[in-house]
Amino acid sequence: MLALLCKYQPAPFHLPFHVLSNPRIIAATLPLERRPIFLTAYSGMYGLAAVAAPLIGGALTTHSTWRWCFYINLPIGGCAMLAIFFFCHIPDTPDRLQVPLTWRDKIYQMDLLGTCILIPSIVCLFLALQWGGSIHAWKSSVIISLMLLTGVGLISFISVQVWKKDLATVPPRIISQRSVACSACYVFLGSGSLVIFQYFVSNQPHSYVQFIVPTQTLTSPL
Repeated sequence: MLALLCKYQPAPFHLPFHVLSNPRIIAATLPLERRPIFLTAYSGMYGLAAVAAPLIGGALTTHSTWRWCFYINLPIGGCAMLAIFFFCHIPDTPDRLQVPLTWRDKIYQMDLLGTCILIPSIVCLFLALQWGGSIHAWKSSVIISLMLLTGVGLISFISVQVWKKDLATVPPRIISQRSVACSACYVFLGSGSLVIFQYFVSNQPHSYVQFIVPTQTLTSPL
């Protein structure tokens, strides 16, 4: 329960929450009529976490050290992985039962090429947004190069997704559906606005509250 409550803490409890409550596990282990209850509980943790996580993180930072926001992942995350390993048995689908997959096929289905292209592209984008206007000018060669690398990487990632089709990270057949595309856009915009609000109002070391209002890490979320 502690891991669920602290899902939205920037560092603590991320791993166990996603491991224990991943919607994929819920979809694979529960019948269709019971999934809405568990998915509702899964989503309900967001509101509780937005309140509890900054307080717990602030208490750890004030009375101990901020490093405990990361250390606390180790025992809880280890217990979560052990619980998944011993108690979560996801049944095979009929097509997997008919055609056993080799390790090479399983690795191919992971879309490692698309992942290796997407992650550096996102890193280049983050570096450009972080450095632009502070360390380097927006028109500097460093920022322009990072933005170009981001664009080339995203185009390459989309090309890989089209090439791999149903084995891609984002299968074109699914994302091209209007309901799926609109839902993804809604979640992206909604989550983005929520993260911005949490960053500037929570107990982050660089948050608005601690810079403008003299306060301690523990009391800044209040």
